[in-house]
Amino acid sequence: MKIVIKYCRVCNYLPIAARLGLDIKNEFGLDVEYKAAGSGVFDLFCDGELIYSKLGEGDRFPKKGEAVSLLKKEIEKRK
Repeated sequence: MKIVIKYCRVCNYLPIAARLGLDIKNEFGLDVEYKAAGSGVFDLFCDGELIYSKLGEGDRFPKKGEAVSLLKKEIEKRK
């Protein structure tokens, strides 16, 4: 399973992406790939499927545990 977090480099979202990546690693044991992206972007993908988009959610970051919960639901769907 490939997990990718795209983040806005100019906005300095890498530390936020890294914290989420650590949560994902701790919860699922999955490695996360980080990719710099355009302005304001903070997106979480699982095998190429968009799981969470900051811009798609009214320009807000996921609440604590929210992205992990969404990823867990996606993993359960695939079983």
